[in-house]
Amino acid sequence: MGTPRETEIKLELPPGSVSALKKAPLIQALRTPPKRATVVSVYFDTDGRELRKHGLTLRVRRSGNRYVQTIKATGNGGLLERDEWESEIASDRPDVNLARGTALEPLLNSRLERRLKPLFETRVRRAVYPLADTARAIELTVDQGRIDTGRKSMPLCEIELELERGNPEALFEVAREVARALPVQIAFKSKSERGYQLLDGEQNAPIKAASITLGAGSTTRDGFKVIGRACLKQVVDNEPALMAGDAEGVHQMRVGVRRLRAAVSLFGDIARSAIRGDQGRAQMADGRAWTGAGT
Repeated sequence: MGTPRETEIKLELPPGSVSALKKAPLIQALRTPPKRATVVSVYFDTDGRELRKHGLTLRVRRSGNRYVQTIKATGNGGLLERDEWESEIASDRPDVNLARGTALEPLLNSRLERRLKPLFETRVRRAVYPLADTARAIELTVDQGRIDTGRKSMPLCEIELELERGNPEALFEVAREVARALPVQIAFKSKSERGYQLLDGEQNAPIKAASITLGAGSTTRDGFKVIGRACLKQVVDNEPALMAGDAEGVHQMRVGVRRLRAAVSLFGDIARSAIRGDQGRAQMADGRAWTGAGT
């Protein structure tokens, strides 16, 4: 069995605009009301941020009387996809025994377990809209609430589109529909990343380019996807610094744009070839369907 993987698109929006979502055609077409709940998630790490340094997140989420422990690991392709392991647990403390077989296992020892502590929490009012047909199944989740470190807090208002079944392109189709109804913008920062930045006073800090490592089995197309997404993340993540008037934020956003332009230029022929190949396969499929219909 492969590693469980979460594929999602995150959109941020002003809290006052959420009510307009009800007017979106994809929501009006639903026959059932959304599932609503208050969800509290507590994020654990050591004072030295050992989990964060290894690209890991450890969260315990309470919804009603249930506690669910989630471990997430983000790699190069992690802008849309993250490895994820969930387990129901008995209390509000992490159960490290259930971390066996996850990306957290190599770090596990009694010393780490003793040093784990809650660092911040998110408390949101959640509404989940199931969007499903024969081609796709997507959960559209609206979260409104706050991120709280105990000393500082900040508002949280976002929409997550999570793919449960179907082609990832379906996420972008739904995202475009949402964007036609609401003033959303794409976001790459997870709740945990924003929590760490709030904790460390870095929520408006300039973001430099992340290092990229391509595996030996990566194709050229894989490379373009990873590099292009990393460039786009650098551009989007520097918006808070730019809006705060930080000159370094402006510079880092420009660096991200230049890197993205260079990647498009370098991989342009490959991208065009892939598009032509996809179109050719679609035309062949149409031809086969037409031929079959005539027999």
